[in-house]
Amino acid sequence: MTPRSSDRDAIEAEIDQIRSLDLDALRSRWRATFRSSSPPAFSKDLVARFLCWHIQEQAFGGLDLPTP
Repeated sequence: MTPRSSDRDAIEAEIDQIRSLDLDALRSRWRATFRSSSPPAFSKDLVARFLCWHIQEQAFGGLDLPTP
C-alpha cells in the first residue's frame, strides 16, 4: 500500500522539523521515541538521521528479509 500524498507531506514536514532542532532537542526526541538515551558519541547529524529513518520506516516499512 502506497502512502497518500498528504501522508508524504506530513512525513516530509516532520523530517524538516527534526532537521531544525538543536542537539538537546534531538536527544529529547530520541528519548521519547526509543525510550532510551541516544549514544553519547552520536553527533547532531547522526541523531537526526536515525530519527528521520525511524519515521520513514514506520510510514513506509522497513527493509525486506532478503535485503542484506
